[in-house]
Amino acid sequence: MLRPMPRVSESHQERQAARILAAARTCFARRGFHAASMDEIIAEAAMSSSTVYRYYPEGKKALVKAVVESWIQPVAEWLESLDEQRIVTLEDLFTQAVERIFAAKGLDTDESVALVMDISAAWTRDPELRRISVGHYQRMREGIRLLVERLQADGRITTRLPATEIAALLHHLAMGLINARAAGGTVDASATGSAVARLLAP
Repeated sequence: MLRPMPRVSESHQERQAARILAAARTCFARRGFHAASMDEIIAEAAMSSSTVYRYYPEGKKALVKAVVESWIQPVAEWLESLDEQRIVTLEDLFTQAVERIFAAKGLDTDESVALVMDISAAWTRDPELRRISVGHYQRMREGIRLLVERLQADGRITTRLPATEIAALLHHLAMGLINARAAGGTVDASATGSAVARLLAP
């Protein structure tokens, strides 16, 4: 009599998916998104091809999407989790958001920077990847807008500008700092946050 196959736990599945994604990151950073092959990713993950494709049926395309999501998802979730008690000042909010994006993208190593630049360039050539990225950024922009409205309601920043415009300004500034860091420049998120807070003071 055949014994039933043991059920794979959710935590095990998450670890397997994360292991494959880490391998993809390494290969993409080492060889470039277009040059890296699925065979290389499978070898780097030290898994069978059937296992890798079970988690990422679309192959490399699915892995690139997952990399982009891993950059943006944690920051969007953090913004949405903030409540009035955890929002201290606009300066702190801006600085923490930028630092979290730096951490999510791993902008402390040359390999990670190369990966960010390579995939960012791919957005311009891949409509589907661009659509996914835009969707995530819109979610982040909406999270910023809601936080700005709370700060305005508490009298902590100006109401001379609508929350949507302030959210766009903060988002663009954050993206500018990320691009500057990826290009090898020196970035001081705290100083930028302080300057923005003074400009937007009530």
